[in-house]
Amino acid sequence: MGRGQKRRRLEGSHRYGVVLIAVIVPIAFSLAVPATKPWSRFLAVLLFAIAITVILAVAQARTRVQRAALVLLVAVVVTSLLDLILNSDPTLGVARAIVGVMIALAPFTLARGVIQHLRQARRVTLDAVFGAVAIYLLIGAFFASIDGAVGAIGEPAFFNQTNNPSFEIYLYFSYVTLATVGYGDYTPATSIARALAITEALSGQLYLVTVIAVLVSNIGRRPGGDMGGPINEEKGPDSPPRRR
Repeated sequence: MGRGQKRRRLEGSHRYGVVLIAVIVPIAFSLAVPATKPWSRFLAVLLFAIAITVILAVAQARTRVQRAALVLLVAVVVTSLLDLILNSDPTLGVARAIVGVMIALAPFTLARGVIQHLRQARRVTLDAVFGAVAIYLLIGAFFASIDGAVGAIGEPAFFNQTNNPSFEIYLYFSYVTLATVGYGDYTPATSIARALAITEALSGQLYLVTVIAVLVSNIGRRPGGDMGGPINEEKGPDSPPRRR
């Protein structure tokens, strides 16, 4: 099976388990492989770009979103190659900012796809839960990219504890903040860094206690107003009338 056929099978398939795996891979790579070398940063960016491409295909993104993602993909590959050659903070910061914008496109497209899937399935499925979890992970990756861009371009340093953190540290700090664990081994040093951390913590907690909690507690039930009842409400000709 060619790549074109594989892409066509993914387009609009609402296979959000595939999306979740595609999101986990670049995150796991970025955490496992220190981004101290230009090649590791380039590979991490490439993996995130592939994950965004998979998301847009599975969620059947609108044409203008796909075109915007294509332009950003070209831009991020070019800036990442420049970072690979020059190994400079400005090119690294620009590459991280573009990745952040690409990742920002994904949750909205993914949410739209999950809602369409719920309407078609007429019940809350595991695929819908997988899609919602993927959005949660993308929120953390988005803030890590923005934090990294601010740290690479801005002055002074983003953290109090180090002047030259790798993307691995930004990603670690982002998910610790998103989960409101608060270890305290890395703390934001500037006003914008603290503002980003607070925004991320609030976003993560609100998302968990609303979207994830509602979906997980209603797996197998109809979305919408009749969440509390069973799916099978069809009545045959001999069914007794419902009491009022």
